[in-house]
Amino acid sequence: MANKYLWERFDFQFMISLTVLHLLFSSLVVRGMGYYGFYSHPKVSMWTTAPLACLSVGSITFMNLNLGHNSVGFYQMSKIMCIPATLVMQYSLFGVSVSFRMLMALTVLMFGVGVATVTDVQLNVIGSIYALIAIGITVSSQIMTNYMQSSLKLDHMQLLGNVLPVMAFLALLAVPLFEDPQVLIMVDWPPMCYFYIILSCCFACLVNISNYLVIGQTSPVTYQVVGHFKTITIIALGFWLFAYQLVPRNLIGIAFALAGVVLYSEMKRRDNAK
Repeated sequence: MANKYLWERFDFQFMISLTVLHLLFSSLVVRGMGYYGFYSHPKVSMWTTAPLACLSVGSITFMNLNLGHNSVGFYQMSKIMCIPATLVMQYSLFGVSVSFRMLMALTVLMFGVGVATVTDVQLNVIGSIYALIAIGITVSSQIMTNYMQSSLKLDHMQLLGNVLPVMAFLALLAVPLFEDPQVLIMVDWPPMCYFYIILSCCFACLVNISNYLVIGQTSPVTYQVVGHFKTITIIALGFWLFAYQLVPRNLIGIAFALAGVVLYSEMKRRDNAK
């Protein structure tokens, strides 16, 4: 939401440049953690991590473009569609399928998240194209992240520390294709804009670390479930902390989404116990 605030409040439409700042900041933080002994930092060939870096940069870039060119409701809907896209891609590439009970749990979750979050769907051609590309690349990136952590025997921080510098370089190359750097430099941005840029970078770093942790320890589908649970939790806390008006639609959506998370967790537990 910090990115969306920058776009709407300050007319900061340089989402690719913002992505570069996110990646550079995250790379410095993760490398610094390795330097101070928070994790060991094995060296992996740049060519080994390049495919994942390309997909990851594409995912971040097109999700930001998706958010910038679409309403928040349409953006949320595109994120929901990542679950069925992940199921289809995992089955197509690796023959991985889920049980009917698991599928029903995911359906309940997607219905609940949709009811609770998708309220202002506004369609446009460019935004829809960005959304479709974002879904495909995001799902591919998450599946490859899980695969590479397993195949290279790296934990989430080790893989992230090797991928982030390549991602930052690739994102920097993409800036002239979508934006005019001279305009970005020449605009006199207000101080609060810089504050929200820094805040956005901090959030992005936390998101990058947590994403790799969850995907590596679980699966891309479980990662999607955790992400939607986070969304529902934020919505629920907003009603409680900021006294937002709670309408029946929100309450029904939150209830269904939480039920879906509980059902998915129970089905996952049963499958792991077999």
